[in-house]
Order: sequence, then C-alpha cells, then structure tokens
Amino acid sequence: MTTKKEKARRMEIRKNTGSRVIMSPQPRMKSGGSLEAHACFHCRVSFKVELRDGLAPCPNCRAPLAPMGRSFKAPKKSNVLQWKKVEKLWMAGIRFPTIWGGVHRPKRWQDADDFIRLVQLHQIEQRRH
Repeated sequence: MTTKKEKARRMEIRKNTGSRVIMSPQPRMKSGGSLEAHACFHCRVSFKVELRDGLAPCPNCRAPLAPMGRSFKAPKKSNVLQWKKVEKLWMAGIRFPTIWGGVHRPKRWQDADDFIRLVQLHQIEQRRH
C-alpha cells in the first residue's frame, strides 16, 4: 500500500506531465436553488427538482409533477396502493415538508381518509384561535 506522501508525489508528477487534469467542481444546480421531491402519479416515479414558480413536467410522460416537499420518500413503483395513498394525501393538500409538527403520516392506504379528516379538523381549530 502506498503512503499519502507517495501518492501526492505521483499526482504531482502526473499533473506536471499533463496526464492529470485538475477540474474545478461543478455546481450542483445552475441557479443555486434547493431541490424538492416531485412525484408523477401517472408513472409512479419521484424526482428531485429545483424549486421554481411553474410546475415541472415529468421526463417520462410530460404530465405536471406534483411538488411533494423535501422529506418525501416515494414508495416502490410496484406498490400501487401506497401510490394511491400518496396521491390522496396530495389531493387533500398534505405535503411532506422537512418539519412536520410531530404527527405521523399514515402508513397504510386504508388509514389515509382518517388522517385527512384529522388534519382538516386540526386546521379548522387553528383558524378559530
């Protein structure tokens, strides 16, 4: 095994002979914005897309992607019930932000309706106070 000093010496030789090109690190995004998970319910896929004003199109089917939030974790493509649950939550206005007030989202598709009612009741209570 070579030592760090030996490796540095070899890299210096390669750099001086032109066989090693030093490249500057490429920026992750052109505008420097943050990435947010977006989902296509038609294709059952998720993409990290830069936040912007308009809706981004799905690269597969060109349908508009649904902005889900930074902590969204997509279910497997083959798990149709979980994708139906996620779509139902999205249609009810529930997103997946980084900070989510301590309430656990439903794990099963069957529990989604009860969860949506609970969240809507909580929102009504918040407006009253």
